[in-house]
Amino acid sequence: MDYFTNPNNFEGPAPVFEHTQNRWMPVKDNSALVVTEKRVKAILNKMTKDKFERLSNQMCEIPISSHEILEKMIHFVYEKAIYEPALGDIYAELCSRLSV
Repeated sequence: MDYFTNPNNFEGPAPVFEHTQNRWMPVKDNSALVVTEKRVKAILNKMTKDKFERLSNQMCEIPISSHEILEKMIHFVYEKAIYEPALGDIYAELCSRLSV
């Protein structure tokens, strides 16, 4: 018998956990950079040749309010083009549309 099948290892129901005032809570970052980063990644992950028109328009609508956001967008598009060479032509077209 192992630990979990031996009935002598369990003594009734597990104790109920109590909530404390200083419990760990996740911190949500709502900065423009993080929000834009998530949106760009979501769009790029959905990108296919069939969905290109709609998604490229969404990408062009993202406000670029800082140099750092622009760098992140370029980085993500470049990475996707490198890792998905079969879709390189649509990523090149996306870059062309973003430059206007």
